[in-house]
Amino acid sequence: MTITTSETIQLRTASEGAVTAGAPMAAPAPPAVPVAPLAPVGTLPAPISLDDKVREFEASLIKWALRATHGNKSKAAALLRVKRSTLGDRIVRCGLVDPPERPAPVEQAG
Repeated sequence: MTITTSETIQLRTASEGAVTAGAPMAAPAPPAVPVAPLAPVGTLPAPISLDDKVREFEASLIKWALRATHGNKSKAAALLRVKRSTLGDRIVRCGLVDPPERPAPVEQAG
């Protein structure tokens, strides 16, 4: 019996999609890195801020890790291979945390 290429691909796809009963599910894949299209020959693309793009990508990875761990910052830090305190600092730096609510001003009697 000869197996054709399409049958081999189908078998490989089926085996790669198999899940062992009771096995833990893997975390979702991290976000893909966006690639800008090339500019036409002889022209330059508009300048971008590397720091801004790095911060955007960092924020997307942090959001992914927090979603994958249902908001557990310790587990998200482990997933990203950083210390929990570092993750907290980066969450603040990327603006992913709401600022603490200020207490209402106290009215002075007078």
